[in-house]
Amino acid sequence: MTNIPSQETIDAFEQVELLRAPSGIDELPDDTNRENLLSTGWIPIKVGKEPERRRALGQNGLFGSREQYGLKHRISSTIHAIMGSAAAFLVTQIGITEEDSLWEAAQVVVLLSRTDFAKDICFVGDPHVVAKALFEALLSGDQYSEFIDHVLKSLLTSESGQFSLALEHHFPYRIKDWQLPKKGNLCCYFLLSLGNRKTTYIGQTGNLVRRLNSHNSRIGGSKSTNRLHLKPWAIIGYVIGFDSSDEMKQFEKQWQLKVEIEQMRARGNLGPRERFDLCRNMCKEGQRVRMCVK
Repeated sequence: MTNIPSQETIDAFEQVELLRAPSGIDELPDDTNRENLLSTGWIPIKVGKEPERRRALGQNGLFGSREQYGLKHRISSTIHAIMGSAAAFLVTQIGITEEDSLWEAAQVVVLLSRTDFAKDICFVGDPHVVAKALFEALLSGDQYSEFIDHVLKSLLTSESGQFSLALEHHFPYRIKDWQLPKKGNLCCYFLLSLGNRKTTYIGQTGNLVRRLNSHNSRIGGSKSTNRLHLKPWAIIGYVIGFDSSDEMKQFEKQWQLKVEIEQMRARGNLGPRERFDLCRNMCKEGQRVRMCVK
């Protein structure tokens, strides 16, 4: 690039001037002066905004759009892109502020393993600040080490040979990434409208994935969820472990009735979390309640 454009230019997607490398060039020369690049065959070009791209987001009738400059990367690399390899030299900056701090111990391990020798890593900034940042990151741990600790403690304290894991508190992934019940699992579920977060819906199904997609489609779902201003619907939680369809349907009716009664007692001010929590005391042995979001 000849001159670094201003932030105003970038925000407006105005054209910027770049220098295009000649064919067969895979790295920058030592002298990146504009005149030197032009003399060695680099070509000045103008790059502007690419046509807006729109993509369908699943089968719920929603679309996403993206705006960007029309750039095609010739060479790109990140620390993780060379996993298993070593860089000849690495320069990085870390600190103790929120903007430049590390948040997991594993990041320190990855960072220090990217060169053959420690002397080839250069930390920019105050050495005392860098040392403190590395030390605090090593003490922080991560969700995976906490999960392994929980598994080991559960195994060691088990006297009968059987043990259970409190996955709701120690699962190393985000709660919203839980895999939904597979086809054939009888399930009562609880939805929240993202169009109006005071509106919820309780239903039952034998195929939760298909039913959720149906609620978010343009013509599917139920009469209560088919109003466009309420879509999309997000799943807050579900209950599984029913012995029969009749038991599942009965649970659905009791849950709906319980919410209506508590709504009247609360004069309509019952929040989505309270509405979902009403089902916990209704569950029998063998039934499991799972929250999909916090």
